[in-house]
Amino acid sequence: MRLLFVTDRYPPYLVGGYEVLCHDVVHRLAARGHECLVLTSDYRATGREREPGIVRRLHLPHTSPRLLQHTWWERSDAALLRRTVASFRPDLVSTWSMLWLFGSLHRGIAAIHVPVVANLHGIWLKTHLHYHHEWCATWARPGGNRLNDLLKRCVRTGMRALDRDWDRALEQSELRLDHAVFGSEFTRQEYLETGFRLPDSRVIYSGIDTSRFTARPLAERPDGLSLLYVGRLVPEKGAHIAIEAVERLVSRKRPVRLTVVGIPGFPFDYAPGLRDQVARLGLGDVVRFADPVPNDRLPEVYAAHDVFLFPSWHREATSMALLGAMSCGMAVVSTTAGGSGEVLRHDKNALVVPAEDPQAITAAVERLLDEAGLAWRLGAEARDTMTSGFDIETVTSQMERYLSQVAGRSSA
Repeated sequence: MRLLFVTDRYPPYLVGGYEVLCHDVVHRLAARGHECLVLTSDYRATGREREPGIVRRLHLPHTSPRLLQHTWWERSDAALLRRTVASFRPDLVSTWSMLWLFGSLHRGIAAIHVPVVANLHGIWLKTHLHYHHEWCATWARPGGNRLNDLLKRCVRTGMRALDRDWDRALEQSELRLDHAVFGSEFTRQEYLETGFRLPDSRVIYSGIDTSRFTARPLAERPDGLSLLYVGRLVPEKGAHIAIEAVERLVSRKRPVRLTVVGIPGFPFDYAPGLRDQVARLGLGDVVRFADPVPNDRLPEVYAAHDVFLFPSWHREATSMALLGAMSCGMAVVSTTAGGSGEVLRHDKNALVVPAEDPQAITAAVERLLDEAGLAWRLGAEARDTMTSGFDIETVTSQMERYLSQVAGRSSA
């Protein structure tokens, strides 16, 4: 098959696990003989990259405050999508996260005369509609002075002559969701409850490369347990909850250390606030902040720690950081927010705790300290869970079958 993938970011320039999963699937589909092309943004790109199968030329509207520049970028991106489809002639288009792209690209995708499969690992589509409504409302508001108001009206008149839908807010019914893949049943149900029509959808869980993220014997550490948090540094991921739990453990003279690894996100004062929290609680000798780690080096980070803390209440499908920790045989202490509840089994492959409850995390870590063999047993079960159903090769095969079915139905 000739497959066109559309995504707002793509490795090595990434923010989270959504982009990593997209890359892993594309890489393996290409290795299986499919012709793959990725159309993505210029996020962090230098323009000098020479990457076969990747076009980094879409724009991220939030990187410029200038409305006129947005107008040029939006027109340019719509034309790039049309040219790419015309030249590549895909059998199928696979859309991934488009949250940070122009909302109007959805109209361009809806006009493509080949099947489209949306890969949805969060409820971002509702947010994207909101962003597009706000963008259209900005053009409808008067300018800050007479000159700006006149300029706005002139641009509106000209752009409407070129495209009558240019400043019409995107509606839910215009989205191309006739075929959709969800990263969890939780996410699929969220879309259904929000009113999205999904005539043909599948749940295909995120996958991890279990050959790279491998288990290692749990080391006996005389100085206690080494705890790890990996994830974006945003409130809903709960790194501050992990720090609160460590403060409680230290106050009880329990031998623990915590490493925090992550990329700061919005709101951008949250990550510096974590360092302030550590200083305020007097945990400078116990909590260490590490620089962001490339995905290919994460197995080394997991191998150097004993327990993975995942105190998230984020409503995502499944966390790639969580799957990586489980594949490496770490003992996991986690909430079941989002789709994590479809992966985790309390006292089987993880210790499950409520969201926003540092005391519950404290109690779980104390169990791991006090119950001989518990961390090893949980880690072994976690590893088995990943190898039996979440290996990236298995997930790619599931995706390949579904894409082939959709493309086949269209050409039949």
